[in-house]
Amino acid sequence: MKVIGITGGAGSGKSEVLKILAQDFGAYVIIADDLARHLSEKGQICYENIVSAFGSGVIGDDGELDRKKLASIVFGDEAKLKLLNEMTHPYVRQAILSDIDKQREKNTASCIVIEAALLIEAGYQNVCDEMWYVYTDPDIRRQRMKETRNYSDEKIDAVMASQLSDEAFRENCDRVIVNNSTLENVKTQLTRIFKL
Repeated sequence: MKVIGITGGAGSGKSEVLKILAQDFGAYVIIADDLARHLSEKGQICYENIVSAFGSGVIGDDGELDRKKLASIVFGDEAKLKLLNEMTHPYVRQAILSDIDKQREKNTASCIVIEAALLIEAGYQNVCDEMWYVYTDPDIRRQRMKETRNYSDEKIDAVMASQLSDEAFRENCDRVIVNNSTLENVKTQLTRIFKL
């Protein structure tokens, strides 16, 4: 069963592409962020590591990690972000590999799709058979982040500056899915790929 990595910048519409892959093409979808969130819940392995590294100030009133506080600590601080990634990425990768094995045994999906913003940086090229880049014009991405995430221009600038360039995404990916117009257009591109 083929493993496809889906990546792209913030606001490129990766989530919509994943929905289409699952609903229309029978893909089994693994979302790295969801796994990271689960592994960072109270009682899970990453939770203890994060609290011991960043202090009890990152714990919210409910006893769970306060993601906004944690994000404000690591955003823009490369050393702290690296530390956080080192505490979560190996466990997320382990969980992904284990899920891939389970799905291959079940053999009920057309393919396995892994979505992660840092797929390339975290070295998933050796886990995936193919890497796909969801490309969207920067202006459209900006608009989407304003509308769906309520981000300010400053926040959008910071997010975009922290991510790989278009060239780097293209160099490291086997296919480009262009998501500048409608989801129907995305579906047409995917249909063409699955017919190959």
